[in-house]
Amino acid sequence: MAPEEPEGAEPSAAANGGGPSRLPSARLVAAVAELGSLAVVRVHPEEQSFRDLCADIHWKTERVISLRDCEPEFQRALDYILAHPEHRELYAAVLRDMVHYRVGSHYLLGYCMRTLRWPEVADTVRQRMAEDIHNSEYESLREVLSYDHDG
Repeated sequence: MAPEEPEGAEPSAAANGGGPSRLPSARLVAAVAELGSLAVVRVHPEEQSFRDLCADIHWKTERVISLRDCEPEFQRALDYILAHPEHRELYAAVLRDMVHYRVGSHYLLGYCMRTLRWPEVADTVRQRMAEDIHNSEYESLREVLSYDHDG
């Protein structure tokens, strides 16, 4: 007795010496691909603009040794945020995403948070710090919240 074929398999004599193929059907593959394309998340154009700005700032500052020399670039992000208060929710989402990225982006995040002091971003930083993370990341995140200790 021949083994049972998987559901959705199409017979293909050439595929395995005359027996039915065990590969999923083209229809099944197409259906899965279509489902995958439905999972694409559309990003708000304003959010994408801010992400692009942050990426540009990171690119321009990643090899700069002095943080003070980075401040004019960091100020571009802060000015952008302050000029568009109606998009706070979008910007906060981007800043919260920065919490989970490499330590270098924490400098930009900390610079902005000294002025913004947004609780939703600070909460994300504290949640990340509570996880099992490397000491350098912990210290970098602690610096993001250093405004908490400013007089």
